[in-house]
Amino acid sequence: MKKMYLFLGVVLILTLSLFAENKQVEIVEKGFKATEIKNGRDAPNYEFITPPTNLCLTYYDYQPGSYNGLPIKVQPEISTPNGYNAGGIYISYQAKETATGNRRAFFSYIDQNGNIVTTSTISNDNIWEGFLGMDIDPVTANPFTAWHVDVDDDNPQEILYSYDFYHAMGGAGMWNTPEIAIDNGNISSPHEDDKFIWPNVNIGPSPLGVEYRRVYITAANATNHGVTSARNPLIAYADFTTTDLDNMTPLDWTYSTIPQMDEWDSDDPEIHTQSKWAFVTSETDGTVAFIGWNVQYGFFCFLNENYGAGEFQYYHDEYKKYVDNPLNENGSHFFIDADGDPYENMNFFFRFSGHFNAEFIDNSTIRFIANMGLQAEYGEEVLYWGHCVYPKEFKFDVNTHEFGFFDLYPQGANPADDNPMLPWDLDEDGVVDNYTEDGKVDYVRGWPFQYHLDAADENTYKIAKNEENGWLVATWHDGLNAKFANTDELPEYEDWAEYPEIAIAISSDNGLTWSEPILMNAKSDDENFVPEFDDMIPVYLYPGDYIEEIDDTHGKLHLFFLDDNSYGSHVLGNGIENGGMLKYASINIEFPEGSNSEENNIAEVPNYNLRNFPNPLNSETIISFNLNNEQSEQVKIEIYNVKGQRVDQLEIRNYDLGMNEIVYSADKLSSGVYFYKLVANNNLLQTKKMLLIK
Repeated sequence: MKKMYLFLGVVLILTLSLFAENKQVEIVEKGFKATEIKNGRDAPNYEFITPPTNLCLTYYDYQPGSYNGLPIKVQPEISTPNGYNAGGIYISYQAKETATGNRRAFFSYIDQNGNIVTTSTISNDNIWEGFLGMDIDPVTANPFTAWHVDVDDDNPQEILYSYDFYHAMGGAGMWNTPEIAIDNGNISSPHEDDKFIWPNVNIGPSPLGVEYRRVYITAANATNHGVTSARNPLIAYADFTTTDLDNMTPLDWTYSTIPQMDEWDSDDPEIHTQSKWAFVTSETDGTVAFIGWNVQYGFFCFLNENYGAGEFQYYHDEYKKYVDNPLNENGSHFFIDADGDPYENMNFFFRFSGHFNAEFIDNSTIRFIANMGLQAEYGEEVLYWGHCVYPKEFKFDVNTHEFGFFDLYPQGANPADDNPMLPWDLDEDGVVDNYTEDGKVDYVRGWPFQYHLDAADENTYKIAKNEENGWLVATWHDGLNAKFANTDELPEYEDWAEYPEIAIAISSDNGLTWSEPILMNAKSDDENFVPEFDDMIPVYLYPGDYIEEIDDTHGKLHLFFLDDNSYGSHVLGNGIENGGMLKYASINIEFPEGSNSEENNIAEVPNYNLRNFPNPLNSETIISFNLNNEQSEQVKIEIYNVKGQRVDQLEIRNYDLGMNEIVYSADKLSSGVYFYKLVANNNLLQTKKMLLIK
């Protein structure tokens, strides 16, 4: 349900804070009364499969999972080369089991049926560890995990890595002895005091051949060389085979940085600027990218099509979306300063969006979730409105190098155009939608954060996918009502003081359209109350990376979150140090067929229903596809290995409009992961993945 807040009066509270290199002044408005609006979009239906279940007690109540990755990963169904059943879920996270103990690196394993099999520390060393990144090897189904630690006094933060030998016995919990992947101070970097921490882990194809995979560990620089840390990255990558894992062969790491991002970490305040980014790898070829936003340069992507080696191509767009200062009924400007002068140079720009992951979608676009907030350039200061921040899905086309976004919530009439949703003009007709009784502009407020303070840290935006079905999930938190209760101290919201909400939006067409978000909270008298969250404070929500198919229109979404015992992170100076419980849950969520919307100028996405059975296969499989109304003269199925090389091709000379089936023999291929593509008239229609086990 959408919420609109009517303006009753404005009290300006100027809160000075440092954000990147510019002085930022937050304008917080008070005195709103809620009414409700709808825009015709529906939230999907869902139900819990596994109710929230305890994993581990923790007294470290801040970002338990990865900063810019997903800590909950789904295994492939089969672990090779021994053919063990897999399909379970690994979760890697940091936890402090006692108030005075060390923060440790933990993992949990949940089997296919939702049973929690094990929860334990990864290493045996009782030292300060944390901020884990993890990915699953698509061949062995082994998790590969990295985290930073305090190892010695001379170089206090190094990054270790380890992997679990799931493929050896078909079970979890046999981690190899952690080894150093990034030894700060002993690797080449732009500054001697650089410290690259907060690791992400990605596994993709390798240029060395189909038996190899390449693992990437990317880490952000925590050392301040300007007003704040620029967060320029270090890239470490290494190639491995299953035999290397069996023999516990130390990996041979290659290190590099990106010169342009290193320049952003300059000591010169005129050059220094901060960036927020996620690292992403293609599953089918050697394309990798850093994507995100920069305080000065806006939306950027550093793209590399050579497995992370060599030069990264830099693409960016300023992405300040300038808007007019709306007019009250009497013709005066609504947003004015203390002297009554209207603010100028108003625009929407990235705001408080530091913790997000990114995903390749159909190997053609990279997508992530972040916020845009209303701000104005006012002399040497940048003013921003604390109630005018809204979540969006951002995308970069790796072929055309075009940037774009989609208004997630609240959604306007044209959420997928290149104009940000105007909270005072949802139908985008150029006229203010509503005025208050005293003739002031009325607009929809937004605060997509779980806590009413520390928005720069208390944010988490995640995206998950099922490419085969065109399914996407976007998650974030909504703390607007809690902000009204705590920061604004509005009496009508006082019972919302400790009730943040979880938001989950879905797409059935790979991000062309998005649903109204599901909103979940633990407030028993609210319409968004979820009984499974009763008596909880659910924060730091992470979805599983893969949405498992239940049937054609239903998927299983895995969830990992913290049930905090007091609202607000004690680590950040908020709340009480009384711990919380890390939990796992899963939901059955409905994915209606993707629709075309004339209102949104979005074309219908054809559903080719490309699939194969059996999958995994031993020698033969039946590939089926639906050509719908395609008038195609040349139809073929192309087979690619994980390196991105085409290894086979099937010409479809006789086909029907509608469903078609063809038997494919994989006798000449070796065991491994392959991708098959439906191509018509040399246009790629759809890509799916299959696993060959001989």
